Amino acid sequence: MSNQKQTLFTANVHSEYTIHWLTVPTSRSRDIRVVLRDAYGILEPEAIAQVGALEMRSNNFKITYRSSGQRKTVLLRKNIQHQTPEALRTVNATLRYLRAHAIAVPEIITTLEGKDFATNNGVLWQMFGFVHGTYYRGTHEEL
Repeated sequence: MSNQKQTLFTANVHSEYTIHWLTVPTSRSRDIRVVLRDAYGILEPEAIAQVGALEMRSNNFKITYRSSGQRKTVLLRKNIQHQTPEALRTVNATLRYLRAHAIAVPEIITTLEGKDFATNNGVLWQMFGFVHGTYYRGTHEEL
């Protein structure tokens, strides 16, 4: 038997719990800016950053802007997992139920028309109150 220490589990997509944000250049942010302007009335965002992760997480954007002289931060999600209004309505009903029962979930920010999501080029977008934090690791302290 070898004296070498064996590694049972190796790093994978779920190993990184720190959230990294990547600046989105203006040349790549056209659709985001259209959604912000037309659906949410955000005319000039100060910063647009994309989460530096894989797959569905990579479609989350941290938006910083000014409103009434105050700096605000929100999360704009380009939905790729939920592609129909019906699917999003189910998710949103669940989020509202959880919030009503004091479970910590992000607040849905409605569009200027009072809708839970916006549509641009066939894609459903949602805005949420931004929650600073890390990905869930399953540690005892997080339970």
